Amino acid sequence: MNIQNRLNDYHQTDEAYQPVGEDNSQQDTKQEELSYSPVIDKMTKRITFLFAAEYIADADFPNKDTLPTTKPCPFTNFGHQPLFDFELFLTIIWTTISEIKNTVKTSHQKSIKIDLAILATAAIIAIATAHQFDNYAVGIPALIIAAFIGFIIKAFCFEDCNKAVAAIRADAIDGLLYGSWHKEPNMEVKKKVLEKSKYQGDGKLSAHELPVLIIEEDNHPFPGYGRLQAEVSYACPPKEKATSQLSELDEITEKIFNTIRQSVSNMGISNISFGEILAVHGNSLSIDSPLLDKNKTPHLRLGKNDIQAILKDTDNCGSARVYKAVQVFFPDCMTLATFFVRTFMAGNVASSSVTVTTLGPPIVGTDYFKKRLLRYQYEKNEKWGNAEQEQSYDKNEDADIEGFFSLLRWVRLFSKDYDLFQKNIDAKKIRDLALKDLSDMTDTEREAYEDELNKIIKENVNWPGAYIHSQNLREDSSFTFTTDFFGRGESIATIKAIYNQISKAIIDGMDDIGFDISDYQDSEGHYTINAEKIDQLIVGEKIAVTGEKQKSSTDPDKAGE
Repeated sequence: MNIQNRLNDYHQTDEAYQPVGEDNSQQDTKQEELSYSPVIDKMTKRITFLFAAEYIADADFPNKDTLPTTKPCPFTNFGHQPLFDFELFLTIIWTTISEIKNTVKTSHQKSIKIDLAILATAAIIAIATAHQFDNYAVGIPALIIAAFIGFIIKAFCFEDCNKAVAAIRADAIDGLLYGSWHKEPNMEVKKKVLEKSKYQGDGKLSAHELPVLIIEEDNHPFPGYGRLQAEVSYACPPKEKATSQLSELDEITEKIFNTIRQSVSNMGISNISFGEILAVHGNSLSIDSPLLDKNKTPHLRLGKNDIQAILKDTDNCGSARVYKAVQVFFPDCMTLATFFVRTFMAGNVASSSVTVTTLGPPIVGTDYFKKRLLRYQYEKNEKWGNAEQEQSYDKNEDADIEGFFSLLRWVRLFSKDYDLFQKNIDAKKIRDLALKDLSDMTDTEREAYEDELNKIIKENVNWPGAYIHSQNLREDSSFTFTTDFFGRGESIATIKAIYNQISKAIIDGMDDIGFDISDYQDSEGHYTINAEKIDQLIVGEKIAVTGEKQKSSTDPDKAGE
């Protein structure tokens, strides 16, 4: 690997999106097959590589305290994390750790062998010397010299080990930066990673197996899908001279969403998907809710028929609603926008809400990793030989020329990465690293753990997971929206166009099935749809859910407490 050459001629290519199969007007299953095309898989892989590279680029890597969490807290999962392959992420991290562990182990064994060889040689010399002079005290200097030599050799071995670990990390970062990862994990890593990947969902929309979203914060109603950016509602009373009987809610919902699907599909925008999700307010879940599995953890997905049956059981399902959803992907900007649509009746008034969320690229981008690799090259040359010599020059008396030199020096100092690429390793801690799970507990530990869980379940009527914050690595480490200068404007324009079409489709759909839309469309056909809200999208900020978790009671008798 020649990292320096790769940095010099770095360029990134993205294959052009090629439509797969039929157009967006097909049935639900056809739509899902079309929308999650190879370009989306490539986008997911690229984002996953960046997240993995961020951990490996940490100068302390692998450090137990800074490694990613591999198992959620009891009663919770990691939720849905769109465009992020958790299984691949853990595989990369722990395969790299395994390689480092093997290197450290080999270095440690080599160091022990050298120590033993030096000690044995020193002992032989000491005994021979003592025997010759018939005085064992004269052999002590030989042992002291041997210890000193051993100390020096051990220091060299430690430095070589540091160098080897840095090279492994640099090689991994380089591969991830340029989109290649071909290292085969060992069977133990593969088995345990596969077990842990079940705690995270991929967030893909579906009309059959719906993602289940557990709401922890009132201002973050669609966890996993990014920042809440805009929310608009439309309410249409029945027409005064309606000639036909108004439809049932389910029929109204389907008719409106079919209008939305047709309208958006005809826009000719690539990388759009349609589907549904189930949103559940976490505080409303009971311990016996059918939305929880046998371990009292929320299901990541449920079949549509199962959801319909669960929602009819109002005593146990909690506060839950199904949303129709439209997703648009921006592969070049690693950004996703999702439109959530829900239709409901307020008396005889038909209402529809449109909510927009956005999920941007990882906070740490390719420039950071290229700087890290440059820092690796600098440390490699500085600490391990071949350091570049600073060229000296005579100070120029011409003020303008000297000013240019000063400016260049300032630019160099400002742009240089001063953070260490490789800190001194702790060999023992690295050797002790392991991808552990409950199967690694002793029988006594497992029995105590399960006993504690059972006590919590018996002593609670509400879902205990409501008191625990669920980590979502994708959201915690991402921007709200693309920060690309031109991509930002282009993406916002696309989102605004889709929002306009969805809003118009809702209004037209309401009109078609017998509701009065005069509040949103005048006699000349002009719509009033609050499109200016899309121009106010929050961009360039980290996704952050502010405020403490809302513990609003869903019990009418306790409302307002």
